[in-house]
Amino acid sequence: MTDRIRLVLLFFFALLVTLSFSGLRMVAPLLAIDLGATPGTVGLLMSAFAILPALLSIRAGRWVDAAGATLPMSLCAALIAAGMLVLAFAPELPVAFAVNAVTGLAYIVFHLALTAAVGGIGEPSRRTANFTFITVANGIGVFVGPVVAGHSIDALGHAMSSGILSAGPALVGLVLGVMQVTRPRRTAQAPVRRAGGLRGLLRQRELVRILVIAGTLGISWDLYSVLVPVYGSQIGLSAGTIGNIMGAFGVAIFLVRLIMPFILRVLKEWQILLLSFALAAPVFIAFPLILNPWVLTSLTFLFGIAWGAVQPVITSLLYTATPPGRVGEVTGLRMSMHTSLQTVVPSLCGGISALVGMLPVFWATGAMLAGVGWISRHRWHRKRQAAL
Repeated sequence: MTDRIRLVLLFFFALLVTLSFSGLRMVAPLLAIDLGATPGTVGLLMSAFAILPALLSIRAGRWVDAAGATLPMSLCAALIAAGMLVLAFAPELPVAFAVNAVTGLAYIVFHLALTAAVGGIGEPSRRTANFTFITVANGIGVFVGPVVAGHSIDALGHAMSSGILSAGPALVGLVLGVMQVTRPRRTAQAPVRRAGGLRGLLRQRELVRILVIAGTLGISWDLYSVLVPVYGSQIGLSAGTIGNIMGAFGVAIFLVRLIMPFILRVLKEWQILLLSFALAAPVFIAFPLILNPWVLTSLTFLFGIAWGAVQPVITSLLYTATPPGRVGEVTGLRMSMHTSLQTVVPSLCGGISALVGMLPVFWATGAMLAGVGWISRHRWHRKRQAAL
């Protein structure tokens, strides 16, 4: 099997799994709302996606290193499909909590293995292009998943929607189970000496700053995925309309990733980062003041542009700030930090919105983005002046 065929197959695997998982993130909160759950309970339900990844991401990465990419990808795709089928046959709130926890971990491990598989294809000079190609698949999946979920809920109900979404990862698990799509794992290299351990990493001020920026941007999307379905339900929008609104995020990511090579020719990384914060913060300020679904869709599209453009920049900055030989460790740390926040912030957000309403939570998130962007602006200006 040629490298090109491998890459194309991995593209479709990423697309199908991301589509289904993004759809589940739409089905779960709307199912909970249909069952009479409060905003606080919806927040807890969405936090369940991150509970197990927060605890097991580093160990999962070590398993991928030891087993290679094919087996983890196959098992995790099958596990996601099984979880969705369980929810289809038992659409109850306790089942949704368990399914979210298991599929959340499976999705993270799938992408850890996917990253390892893509990184092993072709020459190092092609690696960035290969990863960009795969992020396009993820962007399509993030767009299509909520749209499919929303309209299938309207037409067939929550249970059938979950069953339909299970088909994609089931196919991925089956194909990977019978084909060696990824390369056989390489012989393990001698472990790198990790001077200072985790404390040593946290003494790297520039690294910590970038991790904080990455965490802020990551959690803003997690909050958005909780706030938008709840707010849309409160103002009387259908599940299909809410799915369209959420799907605009994926469209924006897909489009901005296509033109990122041209953007990087015009703007420097720090300029993209600051512009992304400047674009994302007003979205959260304006969103709870709007009732028109077309305007809400446009705001989500703007947020998707900001989020989609800045993620490759954050990855590049993080790689540059990482001590030699510790890229995997820092990636695991970033994932653990992010998923730990995911277990707390959405549930806290849901509880606060139940007490004081949606507007203060939207505005607080916008203020957080604006504040971090302002601090980053001063940091980059100081670095720029020091370089002159």
